[in-house]
Amino acid sequence: MYNKLNHSKLYCYTSHLLEQGKPKRKRGEGKKNEVCYAEIVVMLYDLNIPCPAQRDHQTIERLLLILSRFSQLDTSTIALNHVMEGYNPTKFKRMEPIVFEQVKYPVNQLSRLTIDTNTPLPDDAVQKAREYYDLVSIRTSDPCVFEQACTKLAVDVIALDCSQRLPFHIDPLLVQAAVDRDIYFEICYSPGIRDGTARGYLIQISKQWANYTGKHHLLFSSEALSVSDIRPPGFVYYFAKSIGLPNDKAKCMTMHDLSVWIKSRRINCFFSQINK
Repeated sequence: MYNKLNHSKLYCYTSHLLEQGKPKRKRGEGKKNEVCYAEIVVMLYDLNIPCPAQRDHQTIERLLLILSRFSQLDTSTIALNHVMEGYNPTKFKRMEPIVFEQVKYPVNQLSRLTIDTNTPLPDDAVQKAREYYDLVSIRTSDPCVFEQACTKLAVDVIALDCSQRLPFHIDPLLVQAAVDRDIYFEICYSPGIRDGTARGYLIQISKQWANYTGKHHLLFSSEALSVSDIRPPGFVYYFAKSIGLPNDKAKCMTMHDLSVWIKSRRINCFFSQINK
């Protein structure tokens, strides 16, 4: 449990990290109770790298820089995320991985679709999308669509916009229903890097979601628009602490292996297709 003074210091420290990136330790700091940045060397998961359906030369160059950066950091799994405005199955398209020369560590690439909609989806919407994408998520500012995502849709991720105020009241029972269905709530940190106002909302609203979810089933992603938006695992650890996660859970945010969860989502989808 943090006292108010320490929590205030951590808030300021995380705001500094959003701007600067790599944590810097003061002399004698963090030797007993903190996890050293150098100790956080794990497989990286970033399941939100924006990628349009049509890739022009500029988009490919941007993605090459981002993938090369991950290859420098550690063994990584990333998801190329196509955001679709509204639901239109005629625009579903398989996403080919980006071919690039790996710098040091391997980078596994997944495909992801995020449906950004305020209109309720058909019951079979997610099943149709899974024929083309490894992961399917939804983002909405409509309470009815949010309820549908938490209780009925077979999405993997509910993407949250933490760069502005929550558009509606969140029912904790709906959040718990989503957690019980093994759905993750995604918090993207790069808007807080690019904009000072968004930075304040990011930390404030992320704290609320940490409380709603009981500090688990949270997914931290970059949503990086450029290579400068990428942050190392040490940042995720300190960011998780700043929104109220204790040391063990904050460290888990950088170390938990999502491969089992991703595999289970695919298996469940496979059997749901058979049983239709």
